[in-house]
Parts: sequence; C-alpha cells; structure tokens
Amino acid sequence: MTATNTFWVGNQKKVAQVVTGTLTGTPASTNTAVITINNKSITYTFVTADTTTTMIAGLLALLKASTIPEFNEITWTASANVLTATAKIAGTPFYSSSWSGGLSLSSSGLTFTLAQTQANVSCSDAADAANWNRGGSYAIPTNGDPVIFQNCTVPVLWNLQALSAVQAASVQRYQTQTGQIGLPYLNALGYIEYRPTYFQITASGTLPVTLGLGSGSGPPLEKYNFGSTSVTLVVLASGTGGAETPGVKFLSSGTNTAKIVGTAVGMANLPSETSSLSSASVENGGSLALGVGVVVGGTITVSQGSLSQFCTSTIVASNNSTVTLYGQALTYAAITATLNTRVTMYGGGTITAGTLATNSILDKSQNNQALTITNFTMDGTCQVIDSYSVITWSNPITVTGNVNSGPLQFLGSRTVQIA
Repeated sequence: MTATNTFWVGNQKKVAQVVTGTLTGTPASTNTAVITINNKSITYTFVTADTTTTMIAGLLALLKASTIPEFNEITWTASANVLTATAKIAGTPFYSSSWSGGLSLSSSGLTFTLAQTQANVSCSDAADAANWNRGGSYAIPTNGDPVIFQNCTVPVLWNLQALSAVQAASVQRYQTQTGQIGLPYLNALGYIEYRPTYFQITASGTLPVTLGLGSGSGPPLEKYNFGSTSVTLVVLASGTGGAETPGVKFLSSGTNTAKIVGTAVGMANLPSETSSLSSASVENGGSLALGVGVVVGGTITVSQGSLSQFCTSTIVASNNSTVTLYGQALTYAAITATLNTRVTMYGGGTITAGTLATNSILDKSQNNQALTITNFTMDGTCQVIDSYSVITWSNPITVTGNVNSGPLQFLGSRTVQIA
C-alpha cells in the first residue's frame, strides 16, 4: 500500500457506552455479586430469601451510595436480574476488552455475565477510522504512513494502544494541534488512571519524531510510547502546561536519541516505567527529566538548559546550565560542568572523572550520603561544596589557574592535597 499522510481530525460523534450484567443461578448462602473497576470492588452478599433480582437490587443500592469516583462516572440502573451501566459523559469509556482495569463482573456461586450493548463512540478514540483523514478518506494510519497531528483541537484520549502494531514512517506534531495526546497518570477525579495513558505507535526501522513544528500554543499534554522502536526525537516546542509535568513524555526501549530545544521533556518518570536513551542534547532553556528506569548508553549534553535524573549517564553541561542528580549510590563515568554551570547531588555514589571550569559548582550540601570522586580537575574560579564532609577523594585534585578564594568548602578539618 502506498504511504499516505494521515492526519488526526477527531471527526466522530459521541455516544455513551452501555454495559449490562446479568446474574443467573439459584442464590444461596455466601453467594456474591461483585462489580470491579480499577481494582476497586463493590460486593453484595446473599441474605436470607434473596433471589437474583433482589441481589441485583441490593448491588444497585450499594453502587448508588458509593463515593468511589470510578463508579460515580457511571449511571446505574436495574431491571429484574440485569444491572445496566451507562457512561454519564458520552464518549468516555469505562470498559474495553483490549485493556485491563475497566469494569468487570464476578460472583461466588452464581454466574454474572457482562455484555456491551453499546460501544463507546468518541471523537477522541484513536481506534475509530472517522477520527483520521488518510489521503482524503476516513481511515486509520497503515504501515509506512506519516502520522501528523496538526490544526486540531480534539484530544486523543481513548484506545491509545490501538495503533501499537502500526509501523509509521514518521510522527509530526505541529503547534496548531491543541488537543492533548494521551491521558495524565492521575485522573482529575483523584484516582490513578486505569485506561492506557500513552499513544502507542511503532516503526519498522528508526522512527523520526518531531514535536512542536510551526507556531501556536500546542497541546497541554502529550505522551508517546514507541515500544521497542528506535526513535530520533526532536522537540522544538510544547503546550502551555496541563495536569501533568513535563508536558511532553515518551517511552521507548530502542536505541533512541533526543534533541530538546527550549521546552520540557520527561522520559520514564514513573517508578514502574522503563526506557532507554543512547544520547541527548538539551539546549536554549530546554529541560530533560529522566526517571529511575532509564538506561543511558552515551552522553547527555546540556547547554543553557537543565537536566534532572534518577539514573546514571555521562554528562557534559555548560553555559549557565543546571544538573540535578537524585540517584542513590550510582556511578557516573564522567561529569563535566563549565561556564557557570551548577551540578547538585541529592544522592551519593561515585564520580569516576569530574571537571569544573569557569565559575561552575559541584554542590554536595543537600544530604550526607557518601560520594567518592576518583579523578577531579577544576580551575580557581570554581567551587566544590561539601558541607557534610562526605566526599572521598581517591586521587589529588588538580586545580588550574589562579585561586582567588576558597574553591573547597567542607565541615571541620580535612587534609587536602592539591598537586
């Protein structure tokens, strides 16, 4: 099939999802009827003389009295032994056979059967062909298509995993796309989101991904999961900010590179998330936040930007940059900070090779975890702040240039060798 530019248009109407639960069998002692959403359950247990009809009525009363937000997104009704769940907001799903965590039914001793009588229909459904324009026709992207988000206010929210097997030629997101792409980790009603939160797509080879093209306000949130695909990510701009920060997040276990210019990007920021990064550059006011599950194979370069990370990497930072390291007992092969750059360590570990130049600072004053520095070079304009005296210097520090004020700050008396 010929590759065709495929645009997100969000053209579908909205129809409320409807699911029924039918309870059958002969109720007896200890029988239950259970509704579960997002690992939270409401259970009705048999009482004397109960029938399936009265058990459903009892379960309905519990559902209506519940304050659990996941259940309050649904209108509950009952007729005889059938319970009906209808989405209060048309186009917002609460059940799908293709993702876990949605509404499910169970029973001890009886049969509680789920049936979807009306599927969720939404302009925000990534699996709905009516929401994509492929070469002038409504169709979802196919292998080899460039996938483009442009000139659309409609968010991409549901069935975000639907295109996980599609091998795109590229992904482009323009600033005129103001509808968000993906869901925040924390739902606005206060629960951890149980629906998929990352828009998923792959590629047969390296996938070029460019975000923030052109002018405009951009989406308040965008989250991408590229699976095992290797991604060349360029982020030029993001949205104005929303319910989750950073406003751009991505996952990929491939051999990935990233270029971040003037905006904030996060990678695998939740403890349960994993990802990999071959190299990255952060420039002109940009920022990059790396979670504990990120494996960095190469160097992260920062110029007039900021880097925060819970993982280890080789770091080269310059031009008024800030680097914040949160990892516990990690080994950093090399950290270089020049031209008014500050490196702050909230954890300990080892720096095998460190370099400070031109008014730069290594700040180890934030906690008392032990840090070992094997080889270290600095000039007389720089500082190492060791307020708790927890740095162990394996070798003498090399200080170059004139020393006009104390370059080392520590607690109490220490023997310092400068060679």
